[in-house]
This record gives sequence, C-alpha cells and structure tokens, in this order.
Amino acid sequence: WMISLFAGGVMAGRFFCGLALDRFEPHVVSAICMGFPGVGLLAIAFGFHSPVILLGAVLFMGISIGAESDLAAFLAIRFFALEIYGTVISLIVLAIGIAAALGSVLLSVTLAMTGNFNLFLLLGGICSLSGGLLFLLLGQASVDRGSVGEASDHDIGIAAPCS
Repeated sequence: WMISLFAGGVMAGRFFCGLALDRFEPHVVSAICMGFPGVGLLAIAFGFHSPVILLGAVLFMGISIGAESDLAAFLAIRFFALEIYGTVISLIVLAIGIAAALGSVLLSVTLAMTGNFNLFLLLGGICSLSGGLLFLLLGQASVDRGSVGEASDHDIGIAAPCS
C-alpha cells in the first residue's frame, strides 16, 4: 500500500503545487516541493525506520514527483520569454532525465561500495535539500518580458520618461 500512497502523493503534488503556485511566491513553493524528498531520505538514512517516518518519506517523494512537471512548466514560462519556451522546457526535461540516470548510476555504485543504501540515501537527501534551497534564489531574479532579441530600455540603460 506504500505504492498506492506514493501514487496518491503524485496526484496531490500535481494538484496542490498548482494551487500553491497561483497563490504564493513560486520560488518558495518550488523550494518546499523539491526539498520534501530530502527530509524523508535523510530520516531513513539516519535510521528512523518507524512506519510513520517511512510513510512520510514515501508521501514526500510522491508529492515532489507530482509537483515537478507543474514547477518546470510554470518556472519556464515565468522566467523566460514565450518565444523560447519550447527550448527552455526541453532543456529542463533533459536535465531531469540526466539527473535520474545519474542517480541510478550513483545508487548502483554506492550499493556496490557499501552493501547498503545509507550512503545513497544520505547523498540523495543532501542533494534534494540543497536543490530545493537553490530555488529560493529565484526570488531575486527579475525578468524582462520584451521580445527575444529586442533590447528594452532597461537593458540599454535608458530611463523611462516621466509623466
């Protein structure tokens, strides 16, 4: 039934992340949703194996997976010009795929080295929390909504006329 809980977390993550993106700052929503798995992975790595902790870890991972596509699409359109949306979203999806592949390799290597999952859980938890925290830097970003290739007054240092 943990797999069912994971699937439920994916659905909840999709819905509640979208709801949260409409109401709160996207960098905060992103940091929370992408940092969730780190909490669960680190709890397991540090030996907290109670059923409630394991259920929470599985639920957090499901929520994060569900939120991932909402966040990718939302942040791509929010921080990049519409004219390059296809390129940006394809690069984001490519990065997610590469990270998943590298995670699988890292899991195999750490399991072969140690004979258990603890090192992988620790590294995965740290990376997940760090990645989630990096989303907070988006709060400092600003985006010019001008056309691609078109310089705005801000880009070339011309002040807007006073009225």
